[in-house]
Amino acid sequence: MAAGDDFLREIEDSSAANKTKRWLNQPASEIQKQHLASKGVQINMMDFSWTKYKATCSLSYYWNREAIDDLIMKQAKKIKGEAND
Repeated sequence: MAAGDDFLREIEDSSAANKTKRWLNQPASEIQKQHLASKGVQINMMDFSWTKYKATCSLSYYWNREAIDDLIMKQAKKIKGEAND
């Protein structure tokens, strides 16, 4: 990843970074809202806090929830000193 970052720093100009950062603050797309709704997340039409970035993070969690929860539980067991499975 570091090599890719170095490459982009050498090749790209600052305007390219601004173009890609734009999606961080754009409103969530309708497709993202539909996927979130299928996971039980209802977004009020007056709630403008849901950006494409926030929706992407939430959807990534829902789609990978089992693996993420397993990792959290394993880490919790390590902290408590319980035996690993």
